[in-house]
Amino acid sequence: QLAHATVEELQPLVDEINRLLQRMQQSLLRERRFTGDVAHELRTPLAGIKTQLQVARLTQGGKAMHALVQAEKATDRLQRTLDQLLLLARVEGDEGPGVSEKLLTELTRRFVHGHHSDGSGLGLAIVDAIVRRFKGELNIENGNTNGLRVTIRIPLPSSLAEDEKNLG
Repeated sequence: QLAHATVEELQPLVDEINRLLQRMQQSLLRERRFTGDVAHELRTPLAGIKTQLQVARLTQGGKAMHALVQAEKATDRLQRTLDQLLLLARVEGDEGPGVSEKLLTELTRRFVHGHHSDGSGLGLAIVDAIVRRFKGELNIENGNTNGLRVTIRIPLPSSLAEDEKNLG
């Protein structure tokens, strides 16, 4: 059956394969950039921790205790850096399948989250509360190909709106 297909009939399939390959290429580039960022960001704190632990091993008393405290502080900084890098990776790699229409209408309720989420379910509830506080509008919809598209519209304060009206 496929042998008799015309170019026009195959074009949608070719276009979809090209889009898939392009998304894969973008994902690989993001992954390489993330790996490079991680290596760069971790090298300095790890060297500092190693140095402080060596000082603690070679000294005694107050100097050793000070070196251990410094190593602990460096470990805390390293943990914060790792948390931020992982958050960045999640944000940059947010190309999931989207959510069901039913879940889409509930995402701004507290403690509601997608089935693949490790979050608390409060993020979009907080965003919604802030947007409503500023008399704005929050729109959440499934993207054209994957993931979610979130649009936030917040009206300008009346003085800025007047200035913009006078300029336009």
